[in-house]
Amino acid sequence: MSEPLKRNRALEALGPVVIAASLCAGAGATINEHFAGQEAAKAARSAAAELARVRIADEQRITHLEALLDTERKENAKDAGARHVHFLAFTRNAARVRGSLESMLADSRRANDACSGRIARIAEDYGSIGDLLGQSVELLEGGQSEIGRLEGENRRLAGQVAGWQEYDRGQHIERITVTAAKR
Repeated sequence: MSEPLKRNRALEALGPVVIAASLCAGAGATINEHFAGQEAAKAARSAAAELARVRIADEQRITHLEALLDTERKENAKDAGARHVHFLAFTRNAARVRGSLESMLADSRRANDACSGRIARIAEDYGSIGDLLGQSVELLEGGQSEIGRLEGENRRLAGQVAGWQEYDRGQHIERITVTAAKR
């Protein structure tokens, strides 16, 4: 039994040591946590300061870029306006030239159509003159042959009338004069 008592004494001697060790470990952890909290707070303050510096730099950069964009927009608008005025003047001039050319072309076409019409009429008249001359020659020849035939017929009829007049005079002593209207 004496041995179990020795163990208890050892436990009793170790008890305060264990309590002191656990208190030291807890105090160390508390100190360590305190220093870690300070380190974390210091790191957080440093990160916040860095974040604020980066944010200010970004804001300045954004302001600078917005100013550049605004300047570029204004210059682009001014250049576009100048190009627009130039193209508008060019377009107006081109439209005026086009209108003039279309007017000249229309006048030329009208003059050409009128000349072509006159040429066609002259050609038709010239062709019809040839046809008319041919018809006139045919009519003249036909007329001359008809005149010759009618003259022959007139002579034959005049001879017949003279023969009838002679016969009639012989039968009737009275005189009959035949008159005809001149043509």
